[in-house]
Amino acid sequence: MIQEIEINTLDELEKIQKQLDVQNWIYRGVADKDWNIQTSIDRVKKGTALLPYFEYNLLDYTFRSKKLYKELSELDFENYLEVLSFLQHYGAPTRLLDFTRSFYIALFFAFEDPSLDTNYSSIFAFNHLKFRTNFYKTLKLQYSEESNEIDINKYNQFALTNNHEVSFNTFFNEILIENNFKFILPLEPNFFNQRIFVQQGLFLIQGSIDISFQENLEIYDKSELAENILKININRKLISNIILNLAKMGITPYSIYPGIDGFLKDLKLSLFRDYFKIYT
Repeated sequence: MIQEIEINTLDELEKIQKQLDVQNWIYRGVADKDWNIQTSIDRVKKGTALLPYFEYNLLDYTFRSKKLYKELSELDFENYLEVLSFLQHYGAPTRLLDFTRSFYIALFFAFEDPSLDTNYSSIFAFNHLKFRTNFYKTLKLQYSEESNEIDINKYNQFALTNNHEVSFNTFFNEILIENNFKFILPLEPNFFNQRIFVQQGLFLIQGSIDISFQENLEIYDKSELAENILKININRKLISNIILNLAKMGITPYSIYPGIDGFLKDLKLSLFRDYFKIYT
């Protein structure tokens, strides 16, 4: 289903980066190649059943708590995507999956923990333009007038621009909350928070949460997936060169994580950088 390639040298890594260095690709780095790509909702479902409309309850509880925390008071609760991206950032279960437009930032996330004991880390690359252009067609394949009362035609241009006529809230209420449709769709908030901005971030969102992210992909033709998803497995023996090269580019925890969090994470990684400079 997903094409995989193995990278064992820096030359091979540079070659694949140049091949993908076009705007159509977005990336997600994972520290262990054996980790499946899954949303936080997927992980929660392994331990408990999801109650119907729990996402509405999540939004409602967050709204009713907004006077308790300054961060919540600054959110636009008329914009569900802004609230969900905030909740995603702080670890609440959502159907959003973090991606970045930068190959090198994804590489950072794959290798940010040098102490991890595994042989290969991975970068998932998705052709986001293909998933955007296929969104309407994918909905129509699953649409039935007998079981759906929505006007499916108004989603013809929904995935192709951030300035679409249909709001995310309408999309959330009509398409997502009922879990009747399988799909994967790239989305980005109308307004960036600081972390999304510095990480060049956006999201992939899964259509149905009754099934996993991976199972949502099964709605697509296997040959299409092979052409538009790539899993790059990178040998962790390259970690010293990767960490040092990323630092030369200015990609460190200090730049990736705004605030004191990034400063403290960078203190830890600086120990490894100093070691790599001397002994590699």
